[in-house]
Amino acid sequence: MRRRHPLPLAVSLQALAVLACALLVLTLPAPVDAQPGGSSGNRPFVGIWRLDPGKSHLPAPPNGFAVYRQYEDHGGGWMYHTVITITPRRTDFLFTAARYDSKQYPVYNAANLGSFIRGGERTPRTVEFTRIDANKFLWTDRFNGRVVAGGVCTVSADGNTLTITNQPPGQQTMTEQVFDRVSPGSLAQAPNAGFAPVLAQGAKPRPGTEAAARRQIEALQATGQPLFSDMVARKRPAPDPQLAARVSAFFRNLGALRSITFEGVLPNGYDAYRATFANGQLNMGIGPLSPDGKVTGLSLLLPRP
Repeated sequence: MRRRHPLPLAVSLQALAVLACALLVLTLPAPVDAQPGGSSGNRPFVGIWRLDPGKSHLPAPPNGFAVYRQYEDHGGGWMYHTVITITPRRTDFLFTAARYDSKQYPVYNAANLGSFIRGGERTPRTVEFTRIDANKFLWTDRFNGRVVAGGVCTVSADGNTLTITNQPPGQQTMTEQVFDRVSPGSLAQAPNAGFAPVLAQGAKPRPGTEAAARRQIEALQATGQPLFSDMVARKRPAPDPQLAARVSAFFRNLGALRSITFEGVLPNGYDAYRATFANGQLNMGIGPLSPDGKVTGLSLLLPRP
């Protein structure tokens, strides 16, 4: 039976000190509707929702396509909306912090959030929400002030289904997205759910990422540190000989590397590999290589006990 994919753990260089222990423990966040400070009026929406294409009225999605929505109540009428869209080769997000008060609030995706962080450029996208009743609100998207989409967002009476309609201005066709409520724990258990690798039909690893994964494993076994010379230059932590010795021992205890298998594409765009050793397995992600062949990102994935 094929092992289920774990949630990815992006390992910063500073966090390698806990690697040996962390690989044996998976800590999931508390359900978002258990967060303190929320107002009961927004409770029907609070939680994590997964798109069900079979129930939705949408064009046929490609293999490996998935959409997740998360609503968090942060008190004072403030709701945090996060939308994650996964495709076989790319993942993007939308985020806004807003009240349901018919005012416009900025919306960020990866591109315009990057522009804002780098140079303070404001996003051209905004959204407004207008409450209809406890289980329903109107939404309107704007781009540079012009309305580009809008519809109704409704939670079913039993609280388990979220339906979002969208009819862009000037178009006769209305789409309908239907989402099922899911628990954070179920995302860790489902083979292709949430933040697990997506293996689409015909998906192939990017050129050079498998060889790069092998080189990183060899370096971690030998020195307890990533192969920095094979990575895009970034600020590196100060050397820690004790940490490096512990990490190196952990990787050596896995034994000889026997195989590396391409598992799919992670939501962050990294190629996902399962490395099989003489004494265990380890999942890892390798970011796309730069034009000069350097690794742009490295992540280690928690194996499921």
